[in-house]
Amino acid sequence: MLAMMRRMEDQDPVNSPDREAGPPAPHDLARQVDQLTNALTSHEIVDQAIGVVIALGALHPEEGFPVLRTVSQNLNIKLRTVAEQVVRWPGSGTLSPAIRQALETALEQARTQHAQRNAWQAADG
Repeated sequence: MLAMMRRMEDQDPVNSPDREAGPPAPHDLARQVDQLTNALTSHEIVDQAIGVVIALGALHPEEGFPVLRTVSQNLNIKLRTVAEQVVRWPGSGTLSPAIRQALETALEQARTQHAQRNAWQAADG
């Protein structure tokens, strides 16, 4: 019991050693703000790219992200980079040939899986 209480004290944010150090330094706060801003921007771009993929592939919303993830993983390109190119594509008319091919392949796989799910559901129902 005593050991458990000591572990709880060690995890207590009010009495932790970090708490005694004072408030975070301004440069730490600025870094955290930058990280959060970048994360929000990346999330927004990925969400927009999911919309493009869903419209292009006539997919359900939950099928868009796996397509983008597949393209990113197959090409070993960061997801954000793929998303940025996909979002710019409708307006610019250009898309990297490698991303275009990987996207076409991933969309075809997603459509096939979608059709199989629909066939299984029709057979069950």
